[in-house]
Amino acid sequence: MPTSDNSQRKNRIAIIILSLLAAALLLVPVIRTACASHNGLLLDTEGNYSMIKNFHLCGDTLICRKSSYSSQQRNTVLTDETGSFSLSIISTKKIKSIEFIQVQEDDSEESSGGHVLLGKFKINVQGHEGTLVLYEKEGKFYGTVRFPCWANGAIEYLKNVKITGEKISFTRSATTVKEMRRLGANNLFTQRFSGTYSKSGKRIWGQFVNDRREKYQWEAVK
Repeated sequence: MPTSDNSQRKNRIAIIILSLLAAALLLVPVIRTACASHNGLLLDTEGNYSMIKNFHLCGDTLICRKSSYSSQQRNTVLTDETGSFSLSIISTKKIKSIEFIQVQEDDSEESSGGHVLLGKFKINVQGHEGTLVLYEKEGKFYGTVRFPCWANGAIEYLKNVKITGEKISFTRSATTVKEMRRLGANNLFTQRFSGTYSKSGKRIWGQFVNDRREKYQWEAVK
């Protein structure tokens, strides 16, 4: 009987040791993921981009902290600051590519606001891509927008440009026949834009309302 008890005790100890070893093996990738310092841009097989942090490849599995924000527009994902990161386990079969990203810290001028809210942005309005320029003169804000592939591709001068904190609003319009002809528009129009800056000031997203009170999304990225 004592021999049987000793054998059972040894079996239990062996099981405990094996369980601890298995748990340790499972924890190693997670620990390495937490300690990893590199960041990346993940493109999945469906064409969606996502930011990932602290990623580690373990066999055919990627362990990382993945952003909740994803988009099929690469630049939008790179400048996004709305997504939250959480631990994710992803099969490499669902990954098309991973691009290493060098993250730069914002300088003191950008972190304090400064003129980072102004400058040149790439703007997208209903699929029309163009250039949005915001600037300040004598204490007032001004702006222009140009869509090279829309109508005459002329520079449009924005009206009622207001920037308060992280909010921006302005009006894009052609309210006279002379202005309508210069732009190459088919009719008179007024579009009232409103948007919100990201924390870094390098991205703006929002909506605009046209004459028919229809609402559409727009965004701009530095």
